[in-house]
Amino acid sequence: MSSFFFCCLTGVIDVDIRHVENNGEFEVFVLTDVLKEGVLHNGYEVVIYADLEDVIAGKCKAVLSNDHEILVDMPSISRSFLDDSEELVKQQKAAKVHCQRTQEAHDVARNGILKDVKRQTKCRLLRFSQDLGPLSNAVCSPQSTDGEIKVEPFPLKHDFTVKTNALTSTIVRVSWKVSVVEVEKRVAKSSGDGNEAADQLLSRLTGMGV
Repeated sequence: MSSFFFCCLTGVIDVDIRHVENNGEFEVFVLTDVLKEGVLHNGYEVVIYADLEDVIAGKCKAVLSNDHEILVDMPSISRSFLDDSEELVKQQKAAKVHCQRTQEAHDVARNGILKDVKRQTKCRLLRFSQDLGPLSNAVCSPQSTDGEIKVEPFPLKHDFTVKTNALTSTIVRVSWKVSVVEVEKRVAKSSGDGNEAADQLLSRLTGMGV
């Protein structure tokens, strides 16, 4: 198992591939016929949404701990809660919704977490049914040497309106992908109907590693 995991396991999730939303704080998607270097692969994508600062700091990590389990190391609580307490109180007072007792409760919890680094992360074990076939890093994380799965972060900017106020929020979609080991290699082939445009597109996609 990768040496960068130091937190204690805080939960096991038996992955439900039929229902994307039934996997705790994760979304799990079934990938079919993903083209890599001219070969078709099946697999899975695991997704969480995280604070931008945590992602930049490398605090969202995952390893393939065996051929049917993925271990994810992630922040246990939002970065905003730990870092933006003064701004929160300021805005609550301006909006006249501030509660001193609530602030005190938050301060006690925040100080306890900041003093104990082990409380700042949590580990989730995603357990896939062995009936689904063995999982592998060979396709999606070919450079992995210790089970680590390549992370694919993508920031999402969302503009919306509340009453007459225009607001913007930014969150990061964090993705990890693994493939299913298949006995026979499935080479992608053109239709053979003389469709030159389709053949050229397949060639370009292969060259792009899509």
